[in-house]
Amino acid sequence: MQKSVGRIFQKTDEELSQAIARSSVTSLIIIIDLILDLFTSQTYIVLMSYALYTLANIAWVYLKPGNYPLRRVLNIVGDAAIIGFVLYHAPKTAIVLYPVLLWVIIGNGIRFGIRYLFIALGVSELFFIAALLNNPAWETEKAFVISLSAGLAAISIFAAKLIQRLHMLNETLEKKVKARVEEVEHRYLHDTLTDLKNRRALDRDLRKNVFGGIIVVNIDQFRNYNDLYGMAGGDEVLRQMARFLRIFGETNGYEVYRVYSDHFVLRNLSGRIVHAKYEADIDALFSQLENFKITLPEIEDELELEITVGISLEGENALKKAEMALAYAKQKKMPCIAYSRMVDSSTLSHELLHWRKEIKKAIVTDNIVPVFQPLFDRDGNIVKYEALMRLRRVNDGKIEMVSPVFFLEIAHKSKQYEKLTEIMIDKSFRFATQVPQDISINLSFEDIVNVRIKEKLKSQIHKYGIAKQMIFEIVESTDIEDFKQVKAFIAEFQKMGVRIAVDDFGSGYSNFTHILELAPDYLKIDGSLVKHIDTDEKSHILVRAITSMAQEFGIKTIAEFVSKKEIFDICYELGIDYFQGYYFSEPLQEEEIKDQSSGGQGGIRTLGSLTTTHP
Repeated sequence: MQKSVGRIFQKTDEELSQAIARSSVTSLIIIIDLILDLFTSQTYIVLMSYALYTLANIAWVYLKPGNYPLRRVLNIVGDAAIIGFVLYHAPKTAIVLYPVLLWVIIGNGIRFGIRYLFIALGVSELFFIAALLNNPAWETEKAFVISLSAGLAAISIFAAKLIQRLHMLNETLEKKVKARVEEVEHRYLHDTLTDLKNRRALDRDLRKNVFGGIIVVNIDQFRNYNDLYGMAGGDEVLRQMARFLRIFGETNGYEVYRVYSDHFVLRNLSGRIVHAKYEADIDALFSQLENFKITLPEIEDELELEITVGISLEGENALKKAEMALAYAKQKKMPCIAYSRMVDSSTLSHELLHWRKEIKKAIVTDNIVPVFQPLFDRDGNIVKYEALMRLRRVNDGKIEMVSPVFFLEIAHKSKQYEKLTEIMIDKSFRFATQVPQDISINLSFEDIVNVRIKEKLKSQIHKYGIAKQMIFEIVESTDIEDFKQVKAFIAEFQKMGVRIAVDDFGSGYSNFTHILELAPDYLKIDGSLVKHIDTDEKSHILVRAITSMAQEFGIKTIAEFVSKKEIFDICYELGIDYFQGYYFSEPLQEEEIKDQSSGGQGGIRTLGSLTTTHP
C-alpha cells in the first residue's frame, strides 16, 4: 500500500493532481447531495457514473502522464457538462455549484495557462446558460441567469489577467532563480581565478563519464614567481597558463581543470585510451610551451615556463595516481612520466617499511659489511681495493650479499644512511691495516658536508695512521651544491696525505675547470662510457679525450666496468693507467682476499695472461 502511494506521488504532475482533485470534488458533491437531498435519483446516478469516470481518469493520467491537449479539453467538457447536467435537473439550491464551475475555469487557467482558461470559460458558459434557461425552476429568473453568466465571465477574465500577471512574475522569478542557481553552481564547480573547472567538477566528471585518461600539469618552481613578482604577478602567470592550456585542450580534445595552486588537469574527452595519441599530445604540449611566453605588466622581459607532467591511464583513483607519477617525475628530474606500479607511493611505502626493518636488523646483527673490488695497474698488479657496501642476509638457507642499489635510497629516506656510512668507514679503515694495497672509499656531497662524517674520517685516520694508504672517491654529479665546500674538504684531507679520485667522471658536470680546481690524483671514467667503448664511437672519442686531458695535467686515469677483453684492449691502447671490472674480478669478501694473499687466487684473474700483446 505504501509503495503504491509512493509511486503515485512520484509521478504526480499537473494533470494527475487535477484528476485527483476532480474525483475529490465529485465525491464532495455526492456527499452534499446525500446530506441536503438536492438532486433527483436520475441526477444521483449520473453523478455516481461521473465519479467512476474521475477514477478512470486518474488511472489514465497516471499510466500515460504528460502533455496531452485533447485530454485536457475532454476533461474541461466533461467537468462543465456534468455541472450543467446537475444544474438542469436540480432545484435552485444547486446554484451552490457555481464556485465549482469557477474552479473548473480558473483551475485550468492556473494549471495549464490562459488558453485553457478561455476554453473552459466558453464551454462552461455554454453549459451553464443552457442548463439554467431550460430548467423550469429558473423560468422566471432569466435576467438573474444572465447576470450569473456575466459574473462568471467577468470573474474568469479578471482571474485570467491575474493569472497572466502571476505567470509573468513567476516566469521572471524562475529566470532569476535559474540564473542564480547557475551562478552558484558555476562558482561551486569553477576556479574563481582562471574560470577553469575545479577539483569538484573533475571528481564529478570522472564519475559521470567514460574514462579516457588524465594528464596533470605542474608549473616548475612556481613559488619563485610569487616571491619575485608578488601574489598579483603569480596570479597573472596562472591566468595566462590557464588560457594556454584551454586552447591546447580545445584543439586536442581535453577538458581543462585547475585543481589547486599551480596544478592543472587535462581530461581526455574521447573516452578511449590510445597510447600513441598521448605520446603525440605530450610532445605537442612541450613543443607549444617552448613558443609560449608570459608577459607581466611589472616587467619588460617575457617569462618562459617549464612544466612537469604526470599521466594516469587507470580509472580508479586516477588523480591520485597521476599525482604520484608527477611527484616521481620531479624526484627523478624527468619532464613527464605515466603512472605505473614503479611510481606508486603506496607500494613504495611498503618497500620503505620492509627495507627499513632489513637495514635496522643488519645494523644490529653486524651484517652491513664491505666487499673489496681490486684495481690493476698496466703491469697486472693489484694496487688498490675499492670498498663497496653490502647488506648480508640469509634467504632460503643461503647467504645473500645485497647491493646498496636496493636499499641506499631508502636508507636516506629513513635517516639510516649516516649510520651505514659510519660502519663502512670503521670496517674499511680497519681492513686497510691488514693489506699492503691502498683502500678507496666512496663519499657523496652529503657525506662531505656532514660534520659527524668528517670528524669520523679524521679520527680513523689518526687512530690507524694510514692517511697515505687511503683514497677518497668523490662522485662528480649535479648534487654538488657548494663547490667551495668540496674544495675545502679535499684540501684539508690532502694535507693529511689522503689522495682524491673523482668518481663517475663524465656523468655529471664534466667541467674540466672544476676538476683542475679540485686537483685530484685520479679520474675514474664513468662506467657508462667504458662499457660501450668497443661498440659506440662517441664513447670511444670521449674516453680518449678524457685520458688525453688527464695525461696533460698529470692525473692518473681509471677505467671501471671493464667486463671483457675487447674493452680492456682498447682502454690499454688509449693509455689508461688502472683497470677495474668483472673481466678481472668481482668484489671480494675479506676472507677471499686473505686466501689470495696466502697463495690462492681467490677468484682473481691476473693480467699476466692478458698483457702478452701489450709490452
